[in-house]
Amino acid sequence: RKRKDSRGDTDKKANVVDSTPHTEAEEDKGGFAAFMPGGNHATKVQLAFLTFAAIGSCINLYLNPPDLTRFRDSYRSPLKWYDQFSDKYASLATTWGYTLPAKITERMHALHLEASVDVQEARVLEIGAGGGLIGIELQRLGYRHITGLDVSPKMAAAQSGGTEAYEMFLTADAETVPMDIKNGSLEVVLCVSTSAYLARGTRGGEQDLNRHFDGKELPPDRTRVSLLLEEWLRVLKAGGMLGLTVESHLAEVWEEVLKQLVASARMTELEVHDGLSAFPFHKDKEIKEAKTRLHFYGKLP
Repeated sequence: RKRKDSRGDTDKKANVVDSTPHTEAEEDKGGFAAFMPGGNHATKVQLAFLTFAAIGSCINLYLNPPDLTRFRDSYRSPLKWYDQFSDKYASLATTWGYTLPAKITERMHALHLEASVDVQEARVLEIGAGGGLIGIELQRLGYRHITGLDVSPKMAAAQSGGTEAYEMFLTADAETVPMDIKNGSLEVVLCVSTSAYLARGTRGGEQDLNRHFDGKELPPDRTRVSLLLEEWLRVLKAGGMLGLTVESHLAEVWEEVLKQLVASARMTELEVHDGLSAFPFHKDKEIKEAKTRLHFYGKLP
């Protein structure tokens, strides 16, 4: 009987244990908690995440490499930048998709043919000619009398020895007026992708940290723009052509002065082309997306 009672007591204890309610923590341990990563597993997950992030960063750098030339610095210190990259500029410009020289010279050539201008006899002055790309295109189209002007001695030297397109090359600041050129002696004055360096900041291409690419800190100075345009008109013959590009974000002052010259019967507007891209393949998004306006004017008698 004692043995029977003992077995009965054991059964009661078992029933008591079995009937004890499970807590939520105990249920979690058998459910969701069973799938929670341990310390080592969590570390592996973190390392995997960091590895994938590093790989993604490398792929992004490969597809979108940074601008190692820091082209923006050319606006802050033109002499220093262009002297440094004088022997590489032509290839860099090609890499950046710089096709404006071909487009602009071909359009100018078409205007000359319409006006029955003998391009082989036409005398052309190119402002900011250090890259040599405009001169090469002009030579291809039959122009033989091309004078280049650039503020960078190394850019000028590179073109003097690197291309036969230029009949003469001058190392000078375009804002130093008057230029050593006779009145009414030229058929064309061209200023392509150079106006952003002119009429703002210090003259002569010296360092100026306020002359930023976006132009907000230092827009063109109206008086200096007027002096430049007056000088270019001075050296043009009556009927001669002025061709220039102006970055859209700097266009307001330039176009005000241009319109005044048209209104005063100093020149007539031939063509305006908007929305052109200078460097559509550049790595710097702002430079890549910047737009340029092309203007052609004829000098009136």
